[in-house]
Amino acid sequence: MPTPVTYSRDDPRDFVERSAEFRRVFGDRADPLALELDGQRVDEIRRVFLPDYQQHVSDGSFISKFTAIFPRTSLDNAKLRVPFVALNDREPRAVLDLSSLPQEMELGAHRFRVLRVESAGDAHRIVLQLQDEKSQLRFTQPMRVYADDETAFGWQAEALAGDGNLIAMTTRLGDPPVVRFQGAVVRVDGPWLFALSNAA
Repeated sequence: MPTPVTYSRDDPRDFVERSAEFRRVFGDRADPLALELDGQRVDEIRRVFLPDYQQHVSDGSFISKFTAIFPRTSLDNAKLRVPFVALNDREPRAVLDLSSLPQEMELGAHRFRVLRVESAGDAHRIVLQLQDEKSQLRFTQPMRVYADDETAFGWQAEALAGDGNLIAMTTRLGDPPVVRFQGAVVRVDGPWLFALSNAA
């Protein structure tokens, strides 16, 4: 989940404003973890990732670990609210020449439409239209997009205003403007509630 950068000197009110802007830009991709207690909801304020937060497991996949930070509060009778889970399928790949748009794309079992390309400084924003999926596993974006250099990829998807499930992903293009999509991000919606106990 995209989260705003925080610093120890930050005023909490500034962080609230940045969080609201992140949710506007990234839409429901920025839904936070939350604590529910006594009829109130307390959202996480940031996440801390360790250098080795991605850990492989026995079946060849991996899990990501992080610490969610909340305002200091009692955990008595609290429940952790998890709004969704995002899963990365690294296998599907597709290649597209952006010289002629719009075009329909297939990325493994997922379909989307590439509508247009917009300048974004020294890079380009690629605007995609997702299908309105009703299945339990909902495709939300390609995992990565890049031109020739696989290490110089874009991975964040910006939700665009308006109808039509529009998102934009940014990367640098070459000549000809050929891009490669790698992997698919699928989302399973909750929410799920987990009872917590105060171990302090």
